[in-house]
Amino acid sequence: MPAELTLVKRQDGLMEAATQADFDTLSNWRPGRGYKVNAVRLSDRALGYHRRYWAGLIALTLDYWQPTGGLIGSSEKAVLTSVIRYAELQGAETSGLKTFFNAYLSNLKTKRASTVEVPHKSKEALHEWIKEEAGLFDLVMTPKGAKRVTRSINFNSMSDEEFREFYKKAFTVCWNFVLSKTFDDPEEAEYAAHQLIALG
Repeated sequence: MPAELTLVKRQDGLMEAATQADFDTLSNWRPGRGYKVNAVRLSDRALGYHRRYWAGLIALTLDYWQPTGGLIGSSEKAVLTSVIRYAELQGAETSGLKTFFNAYLSNLKTKRASTVEVPHKSKEALHEWIKEEAGLFDLVMTPKGAKRVTRSINFNSMSDEEFREFYKKAFTVCWNFVLSKTFDDPEEAEYAAHQLIALG
């Protein structure tokens, strides 16, 4: 599968990964195997924003995003909640019922975990989701109807101004869905992202 990554030329002439995301991509390449590379020179300014997005925002969001659900469907939880509400409306004592339902859901989750493979988090999947939520997609028609196809954010696809605008939208998406559950305000989350870049 084609991979896009950014490398930086060092003083000794060797190339190294620009961010942790690029390093992770390179680490999947087998030593001794040939890879065809199409090199495009990037401006220093673009490289800084590349790091800010991948090594900062994506890395921070991936650290704090905890997938929920998966093994227990929302409709299953809704049915049990409705039963409890109905029992309360009928004047029944529901504390024992709530304990029973929680134990039931826990047991069901454990059973399913042994047979269902839960998808793992990945930077690439998170990146695609962020682009879609930020509105960076085109609608294309397929035999099954309209489909969203995300656009590229590579340096040849976006100007500096377009990328800055995308970054703002991407940060808002990450803040609204993930980071606001951990950090007190967006500035604190931005600071944590900058710390990750400094450590990288």
